[in-house]
Amino acid sequence: MPRRILVCLFALVALAACIPAEPNDDLKRTFDPEETVMGEIQQRGRLIVGIDPAAHPFTYCLDPIPAGCEWSGFTVDLAREVADSLGVDIKFVTGGATELLGMPEVGGADISFPFVPVTGRLVEPRDLAFTDPYYVAHERLLVRPDSEIQQAIDITTERVCESVNPGTGVPIEEINTTLTPVSASIEECAGMFADGRVDVVVGPDVLLAGIVELAGGVIVGDQLNTEGYSAVLETGASAWIDYVNQVLEEAQQEGRWTEYFKRWIEPGLGESLDPPGMSLEEAAALYPTDES
Repeated sequence: MPRRILVCLFALVALAACIPAEPNDDLKRTFDPEETVMGEIQQRGRLIVGIDPAAHPFTYCLDPIPAGCEWSGFTVDLAREVADSLGVDIKFVTGGATELLGMPEVGGADISFPFVPVTGRLVEPRDLAFTDPYYVAHERLLVRPDSEIQQAIDITTERVCESVNPGTGVPIEEINTTLTPVSASIEECAGMFADGRVDVVVGPDVLLAGIVELAGGVIVGDQLNTEGYSAVLETGASAWIDYVNQVLEEAQQEGRWTEYFKRWIEPGLGESLDPPGMSLEEAAALYPTDES
């Protein structure tokens, strides 16, 4: 064999020896079922996730089936990140905000995504366990595409529906004192906007984005507040909380959070956003007393 070929082969062997081995994700993500929640979930073979069916576009029922829905949406994709990291299947259970807040503690879910903003009142008692916020929303306005309204002070119509959290939202009538809005759930506001009974909806921009997808309109105005939304887990399971935070942070750093945002939220919001970059403590500090 020519000397040049021998030298090249030697160089290739030496180079291969310098390349580190691929990490074994299966070994790194196998947990003791006697010691960790992660191990219990792996032993069961399924992650149970609580979601709010009304929190569109966080959740979408895109494919109704006799037994329920084939769920999709922003928080559904984030939940799949956790399930995939553990190598397990996923099961979704639904509930309202109050039910979802308590679901992990009573064993109804391993993790839940209630559409409830983080406040000091929720976090301080330590009877609920939260991740760092996976999303940060802002109260804004939804108007008709041809509307001249750009800010709350521009509203002259009385046909306004307001759906804001009483502890964190800014009542629109405090900004524009000429208004007497109808207070209703976001689903009721969406229905009234769709059939023309109201011309303006006030609420968290992420839910307004869902209305845009269903009934049209555009989101305008300044950000009237800032609300962090976190997942809820079993209290006392600190390793489980740390693990989920790590998975969600990895999804942000590796661009999958942005991919899910562009798929589910940006079409209705009409704007791009960066991942939240906010800790649980920072989100709670925005509303330390939550005097509703």
